[in-house]
Amino acid sequence: MIKDEDIISVLKQIEDHIKDEGLGFGSSGASVVAALKSANELLGNPLSEQDLIDVASIGEVASAGSPHPDNVSASMLGGFVAVVNRKPVRAIRIPTSLNLNS
Repeated sequence: MIKDEDIISVLKQIEDHIKDEGLGFGSSGASVVAALKSANELLGNPLSEQDLIDVASIGEVASAGSPHPDNVSASMLGGFVAVVNRKPVRAIRIPTSLNLNS
């Protein structure tokens, strides 16, 4: 059974973590990806996922101050990802047999 003090400890660690500059949960990347995927869908999907990752990385500059292809790749592709090239951005999804839902 999880104790209240364990939950408080984890929340305190999260709070300490996100106070550090440049450390977060990738929410800016997720919001950029959501906006771009929606626009791409409305326009009939003219851009590939790799194109969207490249554009989203540029969009991260506005919200995070620098491009973060790792954040946007995770949001775009889901699961475990690796950025294998930065210019142009190329990311891959790494298959895993882990069942993280149980």
